Amino acid sequence: MAEVSLRGVKKRFGTTQVIHGVDCQISDGEFIVIVGPSGCGKSTLLRMIAGLEEVTEGDIAIAGKVVNQVEPKDRDIAMVFQNYALYPHMSVYENMAYGLKIRGVPKAEIRQRVDRAADILQIGALLERRPRQLSGGQRQRVAMGRAIVRDPAVFLFDEPLSNLDAKLRVQMRVEIRKLHQTLRTTSIYVTHDQVEAMTLADRLIVMNAGRVEQIGTPITLYEDPATLFVAGFLGSPAMNFLSGAVAADGQSVALPGGVQAPLATAHAAAAGRPVTVGIRPEHLDLAEGAPPTATMKVDLVELLGADTIVHGRIGDGGILLARIDGAVPIRTGDDLPLVLAPERVHLFDRETGARI
Repeated sequence: MAEVSLRGVKKRFGTTQVIHGVDCQISDGEFIVIVGPSGCGKSTLLRMIAGLEEVTEGDIAIAGKVVNQVEPKDRDIAMVFQNYALYPHMSVYENMAYGLKIRGVPKAEIRQRVDRAADILQIGALLERRPRQLSGGQRQRVAMGRAIVRDPAVFLFDEPLSNLDAKLRVQMRVEIRKLHQTLRTTSIYVTHDQVEAMTLADRLIVMNAGRVEQIGTPITLYEDPATLFVAGFLGSPAMNFLSGAVAADGQSVALPGGVQAPLATAHAAAAGRPVTVGIRPEHLDLAEGAPPTATMKVDLVELLGADTIVHGRIGDGGILLARIDGAVPIRTGDDLPLVLAPERVHLFDRETGARI
C-alpha cells in the first residue's frame, strides 16, 4: 500500500488546458472518489496517475517516489475499467492469471493468488467459463479479480459500474466497499454518479471544468459545501436555490413572495447584498402547530413510498422541492406550510458562487 501525492498537476492538450492545477494528498489505505459531471477532467486526472496520459506540469508521487516519467507497468498500480477489458478467448482463470504469467510468477503462486481473489469475490465456480458466458456483474468481478491478484500499491477505478443496471450497481457498490475494508489498499475511484460517490468514499474530490471545487468527507461536503456548484451537485433531489437579499441587520434573508427566513448566524458583512439561498429538500419541514416560515403552493406530488417529493413554489419566482414523510397526505393545489430551520439555510455569493 502507498500514499499518492498530487502537487500542482496540470494537463494541456495543445493550447487547451483541461486540468488547472490539482493538489491533493491521499493517505495510505484511503478510498478517494473523484466526482464531477462529464467532461470535468476526472478521468484525465486518473489516467495521469496511471501513466496513460503525460503530466504537463506538476508532480505525481506514489509511495514517496515521483512517477511522472515511470511507465504504467512499473508504477505498482492496477486499473479497473468500465468496459471490463477481458480477453474473450480466455477463461476467467486465464484472464485473472495472465498478468502474473507474463511477469514470470511461478504457477503455484499464480494458482494461490487467483484462488484467493476468486474466494474474496465469490467467483470460484466461474473460473473455467469464458467472458461471453458471464453476466455484466460477473464480468466486473473478474476485472476486479484481475486487479486484486496483482497485489498493487494502488487500485484505480474508472467508472467501473457505469455499464450495469441500477439494481446491480447498488449491489456492486456494496461489494467494492467490502473489498476495500478487506484489502485496505489505497484506492482512487472516478464516477459522475454522486450517490455512488457519497456511499463509497472516505473523502471526495469534487471537480468542475478541470478544477477542484472542494475536498473532504462526504458528510462535510454535503452539510458544508464551499461553493454553489458543490451544493448543487451533491444530494438527490438537488438543493433548492432561490434569489434572496440579506436584511440590513444581517439576521435574516428575504426570499421570493415576501418571505423572511431567519439566519442562524448574523451576516453583517453581507447586509443588503443580493445572494443565492440554498435549502435542501429534506430540510423543509411541515409547520405542525408552529408559525410557518413560508407557504408553498403544490404543483406536483411524487409518491416514493417512505418519502414524498413535493414540487411547488413560493411567490412568483421561488421554485421549491420538499422531501416530506410519505405518510403525510398531500395533493396538487394544496397550500403547504413550511418551516425553514435557520441552521440549514446556506448563503452563496451570487457572482463568485462561494459560500458566505
